[in-house]
Amino acid sequence: MQCCPLPEADEFCDVWNETRPTAKKAHRCEECRENIEVGSKYQRVESLFDGHWETTKTCLLCVELREHFSCGRSTIMGELWASLEESFFPDMKAGGPCIAGLSPEAKNKLFTKRMEWIHSHGAGLGRVALPPQLQHLSPRKPELTQDWQLLSCADELDQCCVAISGVRCTKPTLWKITGETREDPAYTCSEHVRLVRDFDEVIEEVNFRSKPF
Repeated sequence: MQCCPLPEADEFCDVWNETRPTAKKAHRCEECRENIEVGSKYQRVESLFDGHWETTKTCLLCVELREHFSCGRSTIMGELWASLEESFFPDMKAGGPCIAGLSPEAKNKLFTKRMEWIHSHGAGLGRVALPPQLQHLSPRKPELTQDWQLLSCADELDQCCVAISGVRCTKPTLWKITGETREDPAYTCSEHVRLVRDFDEVIEEVNFRSKPF
């Protein structure tokens, strides 16, 4: 997985004027193609390249994600989501170092887009062992907008291994989390298992606990 998956631009504009106005009418984001609603701030770029003027409008969440995944390099506008689908989504891990520093809103947009990509392409689903008891859970939960991390807690079976904003959950565990890239297993409570259910981890019910559903 690449933490800087966006291609670097090899040519540059002759003129680049960037502003962040408030939308007086609805616009379409250059990256995600979603609406920029009236009253929302957005990035407006007027550029001159090879003798041609162009105006592009991008929602601020896509701007944040583009700047984050370009890692300080100049990149090509309009290629954000295609590049993430090709070079980042296949091996994306929730709570991993590549998404550290993103705002909760940007993380939520990233997770939502990744789930849309999974469901439209069937990507990665063959590697996920999802118990029937969890299949009804939606991945789009409030916890996804928080800064969270799944800790490795191989010897601590009774306490949830999810830390929210640096504070570890103290609820009892019901689910064991393993994966190809995880050296030690982790354990979650029934509330926080939804955080990892769609990120190529293997979820098993802990036998010494009663069933949560």
